[in-house]
Order: sequence, then C-alpha cells, then structure tokens
Amino acid sequence: MAKRKKINKRVVLLLGVFGVILVAAFLTLVIRRLPKDPVPFVLRGDEALEQEDYRTAEREYSKAAKYTSDAEGDEVALAAEIRYKIAILQETMIEADSTLTREQRRQKWGKYYDMLGRATRIDPTYKPALIKFSEFRWERAQTQYLLSGGSQDNAIVSWTNFISAADDLLAITPQDHELYFKRATAKMLLALKFNQKTEHSAGALADFEKAVELKSEEADYWISWPQM
Repeated sequence: MAKRKKINKRVVLLLGVFGVILVAAFLTLVIRRLPKDPVPFVLRGDEALEQEDYRTAEREYSKAAKYTSDAEGDEVALAAEIRYKIAILQETMIEADSTLTREQRRQKWGKYYDMLGRATRIDPTYKPALIKFSEFRWERAQTQYLLSGGSQDNAIVSWTNFISAADDLLAITPQDHELYFKRATAKMLLALKFNQKTEHSAGALADFEKAVELKSEEADYWISWPQM
C-alpha cells in the first residue's frame, strides 16, 4: 500500500512538471507571436551603420522590417523608411567593399532596387524612396540606351519605367523642373528614336514647356526645345 502511494506521488509530480512545461511552452509561443516594437531594432541598426558594422545593421533593419510587414495607419511611414534604410545600406556596402565579386554586387543592387520598390508600394508618398527610385531608373535607362545603340526593346522598357517613376515623384514634387526636363527627354527619345510619336510627342512638349516655365533661365531647356 505504501509503495502504491509513492508511485502515485511520483505520477502526480511528473504530471505537474509536464504541465508546467506545457504552460511555459504555450506562454513562450504567445509572447513570440505578440507584435514587437520595431523602433529599437531600427535604432540598433542606425548605431551599427554609424560604426560601419554593416552586417549588424542589415540584421537589425531586417528584424524591424519583419515586425512591420503588416503595417497600418501611423506605422506605414515607418515601414517604408525601414525598407529605404535597407536599400541605402546595400548601396553603402557596395561603395565600401571593393572586394565584392560581380555576382555579389549584382545581388546587392537587386536588393537595393527591390527594397526601394517595396518602400514605394507600402507608402506611395514616401519621398526619399521615390527620389532614389527615379534616379535609379534614370541611370538605368541611360545605360540601356547607350548599350543598345538606341534600338533595342530593353531601352524602350527602361525609358518607360523611368517615366512611370517620374510620374509618381512629380505627383508630390510638382515644382521639380529638372525632373520635368528628364521626363520630357525620355518621352522625346521614345517619340523620335523608337517611333512612338503618337504616344509621347505631345507629352514631351508639355514637359519641356513646364520645365521652362519653372526655370526659364536654364539654357539646356531652351537648347532641347527645338528638337521637339
């Protein structure tokens, strides 16, 4: 009888321990699923970036991005900013590390472009990302045009993509005369070099006129006008 009581006590004790473990595991799971504040991760990323510890900066920014994947309301601007920071970090790492292979550089530029795109999709009015996105597409379009000799489909796609990026940025920076001039140039090339006069001639002329209206003393604008 005494032996049976000892066994029962052991069973109760084991069940109790097992129950505590289950409760602890459940609480841990619940805590992990609770939304976390991304700001501390952003601040640690900023600190690491200032110290040129790029690997840590990327890790902390990535954690912050994870916790803003479903951003709403006031968090939208922060979510866009975090992805913008990740994009700029890729550019910084490329410039800082001359030992990167061509493939590594390609991957980082790909991530740069991807993160800028995500930032603008999360918040279509996030100006820093829109500016970088527009600049990136402008440079890419110029490169594609020079490499293609002005005749390949890739160049057409690149100029069209730049026009789209410029559209988004001009929606929030309507006084940017230089961007009007660049968009006019893109439309002019599509009209004159790629036989898309119907689609872009009128738009190119309107953009040139707007650029001149905003900054009439800019000589380049007057030089380009007669080409239209």
